[in-house]
Amino acid sequence: MFNSKWIISFVWIAVLCQGVKLPDFINTCSRNDPNINECIRTSANQAIGHVADGLNKYRIPSLRPLKVPFMRVNVNTNLGFNISNVEISGLDRLHKDKVE
Repeated sequence: MFNSKWIISFVWIAVLCQGVKLPDFINTCSRNDPNINECIRTSANQAIGHVADGLNKYRIPSLRPLKVPFMRVNVNTNLGFNISNVEISGLDRLHKDKVE
């Protein structure tokens, strides 16, 4: 099972690495906000619905389902495995209850 932190992080990195203006549906949070964790949680939950169908402008694929042709997972220096031709479903229903 995927940890939702990884999926949300992947989406943010993909958008930010494009060097373009963030979409209007992504709310930015101030580092000085005393409620930054709540701001991040709310923003992530709002964004996932928009991102679920994919965003061609930002080269973000559809999450219905997310198709992963190949992934190498390194658990530690002695253990790793390859995954190929995987379809991950349910990512469009992600919901963060808490951010720490």
